[in-house]
Amino acid sequence: MLVGTVSLDCSLTAQSNISPVGADRPGIVKDITSIVVQLGGNIGESRSQLLGGHFSSLLLVEICSTNIHVLREKLQTIADLDISCFDAVDPQRVEVRPKIGFSGNFKLSGADNPGIVHKLTSCFTKYSLNIESMSTTHEEAPFGGTLLFKMNGNAVAYEPLPSSFDWKKIRADIIELGEGLNCDIDFKPDPEAKTPP
Repeated sequence: MLVGTVSLDCSLTAQSNISPVGADRPGIVKDITSIVVQLGGNIGESRSQLLGGHFSSLLLVEICSTNIHVLREKLQTIADLDISCFDAVDPQRVEVRPKIGFSGNFKLSGADNPGIVHKLTSCFTKYSLNIESMSTTHEEAPFGGTLLFKMNGNAVAYEPLPSSFDWKKIRADIIELGEGLNCDIDFKPDPEAKTPP
């Protein structure tokens, strides 16, 4: 069935990543999802966060391929919201990335200082580890009014792993880095993933 130039019945779908950012207000998600639904689309995976008074999100939308341009045009009409849209690959049809050979969880807690995120992620890059997920927060210390910087996440290495890969050595380097930054940092294999010996 066609409604104007919008197709609500199609055999070919497209995947699009939608990334809205704007000052927080009630109804942002409603405004976005109402347009997606009107065009026969569906939201799959999504992540949303409130940072510095601004709402930000990343949504994976599946929609009829003939409606993708209409979707992007209509999203741009939402007031006071900057929206980026870009093509995504359907994870059900294509192997998006190589198989994960190692998955590790990292945790940091300590005094905040400039460059702390850069230094830790640089250490991961040195060992060809990719950040799969990461979050950072400031929390008040249990004793005293000091603010603690906290960071949690997951880093992965893809197959084939080099014969020299040793997660224990990576962990030792990360712990040493933490000592120099006045932070407690730990790195351990994800208990739900296979771990090289």
